[in-house]
Amino acid sequence: MSYLLRKINITKWEPNFVLEPSNFTADAITGCTKTKDNTLSVWHSDVNSYSHMEGERLVVALALAMPAPDTIDLIWLEEKFFQEHGVSLVNTPGDSKYEKMNDKHIDLSNIDLHKLGVVGQHIVEQYNKDKDNLYKRFMRSELIALVKKWIQLDKDINIDVLNEKWVKVLQS
Repeated sequence: MSYLLRKINITKWEPNFVLEPSNFTADAITGCTKTKDNTLSVWHSDVNSYSHMEGERLVVALALAMPAPDTIDLIWLEEKFFQEHGVSLVNTPGDSKYEKMNDKHIDLSNIDLHKLGVVGQHIVEQYNKDKDNLYKRFMRSELIALVKKWIQLDKDINIDVLNEKWVKVLQS
């Protein structure tokens, strides 16, 4: 099975965990699943584990696409769910400074109102199905430690190309 890693804003989604999709709050849809050009960014994996090597590397890739380290909430989604619900998946290069991982990036594309609801439905289903394993909050300090770990393990991460705020915390 294939999985997709997505950054979410858990505080926007929490009210929806007990609601039907037709009653989801607009803030979760507009404030969290921010689309650009009718696409939604995700990262592809063959595993759905935050402690697996591939899972860790995807978290680092996602983190290094951010302008600065910060606490993030992540959730594993199922690629098959989107395929079954008519959501197109398009391989598009990611914009992470962990360039080796950019080929793992996918866009959910041609997102319209209905498909945005499908995405929201799946986020809620995944959280409710197994929040202890499919959802994870990475505190800023955890994220920094994970990035430091992979800089040591994978010499392909070039600290010189990172945003200034990343460089500052990684060199301290």
